[in-house]
Amino acid sequence: MFSTAAHRWVSGIVSIVALAGVATFSGEASAEPSCGQREEVVKVLAQRHAEAPTSMGLAMNGAMVEVFSTVDGMSWTLLMTMPDGRSCVMAAGESWMSMTQISGQAS
Repeated sequence: MFSTAAHRWVSGIVSIVALAGVATFSGEASAEPSCGQREEVVKVLAQRHAEAPTSMGLAMNGAMVEVFSTVDGMSWTLLMTMPDGRSCVMAAGESWMSMTQISGQAS
């Protein structure tokens, strides 16, 4: 369960994305993720939350999956972008921590 601060942040990003015209859903229990053209979603993450890409990967379905976070890791967003440029915020939260992978060791 989200902490109160994280819950407010997630609600805030949903509202900001909707107001920016890159999404059109409301309510915390919506079944649809917040989606729009990648350029617009990235712009909102940068301007409103000071988040920038920190890691990325290619999913089996051809989608690019990226983690955006603030420099201090206080907030983060998981973004999935399809080959056509449509991006969806899949998750968001707080206290992001990058880890160094050590070859040959499972966590």
